[in-house]
Amino acid sequence: MPKYPKKHKIRKITNLHITDKPDKNLFTVNDINSQINNFNNEGYSNENELDIIQLILSKKDIRNKKQLQYLSGFKQNPTEKILFTLKPLFGFLFFIEGKNKNHFCWELLDTHATYVWSLDKLDSQKNQITRIEECIGLIKNIGRNNYKTNYSKNLIDSDILFNTINHSESDEKNGFLDWKARLNELLI
Repeated sequence: MPKYPKKHKIRKITNLHITDKPDKNLFTVNDINSQINNFNNEGYSNENELDIIQLILSKKDIRNKKQLQYLSGFKQNPTEKILFTLKPLFGFLFFIEGKNKNHFCWELLDTHATYVWSLDKLDSQKNQITRIEECIGLIKNIGRNNYKTNYSKNLIDSDILFNTINHSESDEKNGFLDWKARLNELLI
């Protein structure tokens, strides 16, 4: 059985369309692996969440590489699964348990910002994930800028704390440190 080259695997994963679940906005690694294996089982091995992140980060030109490394390596709750989004762009949803709130950090591949939703711990995590999936579905329908504008006007999702952390392009090292400090301020 031939092995796929790394570039081909990355393209296959990041351009994936899961057609049998059109209303779903968050996917597990099992969803991704089974969909790829349904198309063509030649040389594709099932990957875990961190394998997929490492595979994608092996590309040299990932704009938000440091953010993805930090979220997946230092912030993601190790007992929880990283979830994936395919539309509007391929991305990762990280779960970070804070002292007072649960935080869901959405980092889209090669974008300029991190989206953070923070919810009180009163509700179950399963319900919280469902709620975040609704938020991502809304973004998918109206766009990121419209979502941010409508949120700031208190027209949508007023039951959730939502923040955007922009990635600075000015100085790669200091830009990452600024992003990291801002993120850690939110994770209460």
